[in-house]
Amino acid sequence: MNKNKLIGIALILGSLICMVLGWILPFMNIRAMAQMLFMQTEVFNETRSISKTIWELYEGGFLLPAFLLFLFGMIIPVIKSLSYLYFIVQPTKNKTLYNVIIALNKWAMADVFSLSILISFLVISSMSNSDVRFFASLESGFYFFTAYVILGGISSYFIPKPKSDN
Repeated sequence: MNKNKLIGIALILGSLICMVLGWILPFMNIRAMAQMLFMQTEVFNETRSISKTIWELYEGGFLLPAFLLFLFGMIIPVIKSLSYLYFIVQPTKNKTLYNVIIALNKWAMADVFSLSILISFLVISSMSNSDVRFFASLESGFYFFTAYVILGGISSYFIPKPKSDN
């Protein structure tokens, strides 16, 4: 096995590990503090993971958001990563199949998902007023998921393009 294949496989396996850790580890902590009679009182404190958020959306009856988060945050990234791994290990001459997998990359919205979490983090942090102050902190799950996005993007460069039969 050549060096490029080994690097590609290592990147994909590393990205898969980071992805799973990103799903199960805490992603963000949100706290709200209220000013009451010259005292600060914590009125809200919750740490969330991606998997916990999906489950709570589902249990709360928010099926469409739960499904979309599950599809774009879990299912499509797994299919994309495993497809990349397959194409690195077993290069194909089938240009159509190759193009489908490359197109799937556009639907793997892990990077958009990570960015939306970051934007939410910034919005929550800026929502503070004189009565209630919100604090948000990114947790380890965010950084693992971001590492998945970066490693997955780099690994796509190691997929060999199909050679024509001519």
